[in-house]
Amino acid sequence: MKKEQINLILNELMVNDRQLTAKEHNMLLEQDRRLYASLLYLPNIGDENSMAIMTRLLAVTEINGQPIPKVQKRQEDQLIAKVLPFIKPAKAVKGLLELVKLKVNNQRTSRWIRRYVLAYPQLEKLAVAHRKALATLLRHALGKQVAQTCVYFLKRTEKTERENKYLNKNLFKFKEDNTSEFISEIYLFLFNELEKATLPVVGNYLGVKENLQHAEGLPRQVVKGLKNTYHNKMSKRMVYRLSASKKEKRSYTFGGDVTVESGVLVGHIQKHFVHGFNELNIQEAIEAEAAQIPNWDAKVCVIADRSYSMVGFGSRAYNNAAVELAITKVLGKVTAQLIEIPVGNKKDQQYPKANGVTNLGDALIRAFELKADCVLLISDGYENQEKGDALHILEAIRGMDNATPVIHILPVYTNREAVAHRRPLGEKVPLVMETGQRGVFPLWMQLQFMLQPDKATDILVDSVQAILN
Repeated sequence: MKKEQINLILNELMVNDRQLTAKEHNMLLEQDRRLYASLLYLPNIGDENSMAIMTRLLAVTEINGQPIPKVQKRQEDQLIAKVLPFIKPAKAVKGLLELVKLKVNNQRTSRWIRRYVLAYPQLEKLAVAHRKALATLLRHALGKQVAQTCVYFLKRTEKTERENKYLNKNLFKFKEDNTSEFISEIYLFLFNELEKATLPVVGNYLGVKENLQHAEGLPRQVVKGLKNTYHNKMSKRMVYRLSASKKEKRSYTFGGDVTVESGVLVGHIQKHFVHGFNELNIQEAIEAEAAQIPNWDAKVCVIADRSYSMVGFGSRAYNNAAVELAITKVLGKVTAQLIEIPVGNKKDQQYPKANGVTNLGDALIRAFELKADCVLLISDGYENQEKGDALHILEAIRGMDNATPVIHILPVYTNREAVAHRRPLGEKVPLVMETGQRGVFPLWMQLQFMLQPDKATDILVDSVQAILN
């Protein structure tokens, strides 16, 4: 496969969630394993592609008849650890089951399956939703004899020192934030050996056999299966009333109480806006983000929308404003020269709150006067002063300067938001939707691909290598 073909594939993957064919997966893996592993860090790689890449990296243990070097395996494991937590649980479980079908059970694969299952942050819900699949994965990772021996030891009231060491070696050392007691109950539940539950969701699941009302809070597909097995005469309406919504929610909320994912810069800035403290955490998070990004030798002009519309409300309060500040602060650390042109609140503050009106037109004129290498507009797209003016001004500027690239970065709460009515610069200006939940690095790399599409391969490998180093 030629480099031009690889560049084309990378740019297609960056723009949309294109599924790689099995042939493309195998060719990329055989041609350049380091590049293939680096695909995991593409922003729009998609869950199916990600799991296909991970399973191949775990399954293929040699290069030209030689074992994979330990350094390379360690770097691949770093990438897997960064990406796997963001895969939807159903897709991750399905992908790992492919290793079972292929009968791949080397030590590395066994370790990753146990780590994913036993250290999962919401393991109780995962166990209830995918009980049979998780039992299959653990039986595969441990081996049938070891899996059954663990069941036997866990059921013993008084365990010997040898039995505890055995359980720690095979199960408990992977638990991370989960406790040994929690893992014990979940494990016995998965293998249908749990006599009495103390965990609420597991208890509800086990209680369904006698009364479907216990199904309240369980995933909908699970409730459907339990209904068909034990309560076939119950109505479908009852299933919908009892089952929990399948919609995934972010792991933090804003407004009254604020909880933040560890290390998420956007979350720290939102918390600062709500409560007015933790600036030290923000600075540490900025430095940590910037340390992952290679230096960008360019003069970059950022039009930073800090108008009142960037505030938001409810669970989305300060999300857009925080995304803008996170991007601007981090890029300021890695670019040769970054010039901010604030729109709305123009006060010289470390973390200015969104306020004022959105006048993008004047900001565009100023940006092109600076003769930057590129112009980044970070805005929610709502013009409340001279609506439509920015597009007309940009069209006029293009008559004199058609070389300076302009990219619109649209802060959003989720990537499912409708944005057709929020494109003040028109359809011809590239649009990047950004939640900030995976940090600034994926956005930085996406910008590099858009600005230098013919260098996509080198950008990807060099950027990922900078993180791993």
